[in-house]
Amino acid sequence: MSFIKVDKAKKAFDDEKIRSFESSGHKHNYDYFDWRPWSGNNYIKSYYDVKLADGQIIEFCQPNGGIMRKGDRRFDESSGVMIRLSSTMPY
Repeated sequence: MSFIKVDKAKKAFDDEKIRSFESSGHKHNYDYFDWRPWSGNNYIKSYYDVKLADGQIIEFCQPNGGIMRKGDRRFDESSGVMIRLSSTMPY
């Protein structure tokens, strides 16, 4: 695994959302380091990186309604992509 430095503000933002999400009885399935299959479930409203089957990485995608989005690109649970939380904000 390569070294990833997580921005402190992004981590604080995500930690609060994960705490709230998990206190409602759900389990957040993603982190900053490991690529995991996108299921369309168990995510927080934050930025995620998407890894395509060819290895291309699309940074700062956002989930909504079970679809991971960036611009006009859309990935649902059947798209076969892997995701992880983005380690920084896009701004």
